[in-house]
Amino acid sequence: MAKGDFLWCDLSTINVENTKGFYAGLFGWAFHDIAQPDGSPYHIGSTANGEGAALFQMPEKFQKMGLPSFWMSYIAVDDIQGAVDKASALGGKVEVGPIAFGDDASIALIRDPLGAGFTIYQGGDLQPRSASAPHGHMAWNALYVSDAQAVISFYEAIFDWRISAHPSQAGLFQVRNASGNEISAIHQLDKTIRGKFQFWGVHFAVADLSAAKAQVLKSGGEILYEGSGDGDPALLARDPDGAAFFMEQSKGGRTQSAPQTTSTPGSFKWKTALGLAVIWVAVVMEFNWVWGVLFIMWTIPALRTGQTYFVEPLRRADNALLYWLVVGTWIVLSLYLILFDLGVFIGAGS
Repeated sequence: MAKGDFLWCDLSTINVENTKGFYAGLFGWAFHDIAQPDGSPYHIGSTANGEGAALFQMPEKFQKMGLPSFWMSYIAVDDIQGAVDKASALGGKVEVGPIAFGDDASIALIRDPLGAGFTIYQGGDLQPRSASAPHGHMAWNALYVSDAQAVISFYEAIFDWRISAHPSQAGLFQVRNASGNEISAIHQLDKTIRGKFQFWGVHFAVADLSAAKAQVLKSGGEILYEGSGDGDPALLARDPDGAAFFMEQSKGGRTQSAPQTTSTPGSFKWKTALGLAVIWVAVVMEFNWVWGVLFIMWTIPALRTGQTYFVEPLRRADNALLYWLVVGTWIVLSLYLILFDLGVFIGAGS
């Protein structure tokens, strides 16, 4: 376990027994109980691969605040009191703790300057999130907020993270730890997509995303959004008690443990240079077919991921008409330009 690792997740819920049944049916969890510091039960859900997550009765304090049931991400720190003090100084709010959590461990619940809640953990019992999460286990954690710039320096200071804008996806920020490994993401989203809350989203791996969707609906839950998550097919669901969570297809791991690819100083990017050379040749020689090939290259990833970019980001699930107008325009233009040059070539040879 290292500072800034994601370790665990749990659910603060209002209707415990119904919620246990929902997740038992969805993830196959079997529950066993331990006692929280105040003596109340902490229900841990396990699969054949070990403990997956936990749920517990929402404290009365949060119920009086009108909070819905919510999933909580746990993040490792090496000095919990220092982290609490730093969070307070940087505009965060300490809701709980530090308090004992199991043997020789402590936790504190903090809200960042925008109000998104997370738990920090100091101790040796919990292990970092697996890079190849099996069905029913936490696979990813991401922050969904209205203004990423308002919290980037906050998280960098507390966890020694390095946060940078994604090179090609507007509103997406990549989160790397001090070793350069990608461990999370920040999504800057409008309220119409994100909802009224700023929150840390917990992603669970499932063996069959379509079957998981059907099970959510069968058990009284809702599907709020279908899209590509951080590049992978994903669903945003809500359980019958109102807690939102993500599901993504289990595929034996994702890139959170892959080191950041960096350029060697002075290295020559021959692909970029070749692409620029081809464009200049196409302009000078009036090779329209080259532009047709470029349009095809833009179309393929758009069809594969369900999202594209034209002046602004477009997702098929959110703006289907505009998405298909853009992608359809690229397809039509690519065919026109390629066929136009082909007709000129045939005409010149006859």
